[in-house]
Amino acid sequence: MLLNRLVFTAALSALVALTGCDVPTVESPVDGLDTISPESTDTGAPPTTDGDAVSDIVVEAETTSAPESEFVIGVNVTGKNTPEFFSELPEDGDLFVELGAQGLWMVVLAFKTYGYFDGKVLLRSWIEVAGERVGELALAKQKLLPGGDGWDYYYNFFLVVPDPALAGQEAQVTLQVEDDETQEIVVVIERNVTLTGGEP
Repeated sequence: MLLNRLVFTAALSALVALTGCDVPTVESPVDGLDTISPESTDTGAPPTTDGDAVSDIVVEAETTSAPESEFVIGVNVTGKNTPEFFSELPEDGDLFVELGAQGLWMVVLAFKTYGYFDGKVLLRSWIEVAGERVGELALAKQKLLPGGDGWDYYYNFFLVVPDPALAGQEAQVTLQVEDDETQEIVVVIERNVTLTGGEP
């Protein structure tokens, strides 16, 4: 029995000695990152991403939000005072010169806003043609009308112009709106326009 144990021990020692020389070495994952190709590491599992990069994307998505305040200058169908009759006045857009009920030629301005004004406002507007101011109007203590769509509106700002012959010319319109109580909040919008209309 003792002889069998000795023979087994000797055989095991010889086997270890023979195979120990050929034991493969495993490279450290950190040291071998530069030499590992995507083909040699394909395990069929979906690729992973760096944890920091993922958190950056999540933070960016969480901080995306609508602006806290907005102001849009526009026009409205004369005499109307609901949102469906409001349209934005774009840069280089057309601004219609029309004959008002009192026999004066005018352009009709409007605007919508949110986040700027809680009470009444002070309005000033003027129009310039070829660098000359040809119309101006200021109105104090004006109320904004809630539109039921998150915006407050002002309609039918009648800015008188001296001559229907201005139609066809380039002009610049400026609208300034201030908080009527403190004058601390002031919004000024300018638009370059082409005057159109000018016919009864």
